[in-house]
Amino acid sequence: MPGGAYTSVRGAALASLVHETHSTFLAGPRATTYDPHLPNSLRLVALESFAKKTKRDKLRVLGDVVDADIDLPIERDASEIFVHASTAGAYIDDLVCELVCQELYKDAAVRVEDASRLAGR
Repeated sequence: MPGGAYTSVRGAALASLVHETHSTFLAGPRATTYDPHLPNSLRLVALESFAKKTKRDKLRVLGDVVDADIDLPIERDASEIFVHASTAGAYIDDLVCELVCQELYKDAAVRVEDASRLAGR
């Protein structure tokens, strides 16, 4: 990851999740999932990275999201982000992971790799 990357991410817990998702995604092996037909996409890696965190760590990430508020605008239509969310926890997971992915998509190499994986290449 280039030096100075992800400068718009404030808060140690959120920045840590962004970096963890980035390194896990680029490491290459398929993310563990309940559905082997799901692509090893950036979004799936972000969801699984967040899911593995303890409740305390998740709350720290959420605290960073709340603190950053206007510095982290959601760039996509909410109907695309929350299409599968059916519980409050799922909405929170989707929101956090959307912000992580949005930040990581600023890196052209991540965008290209994610598109490749989603296309099944």
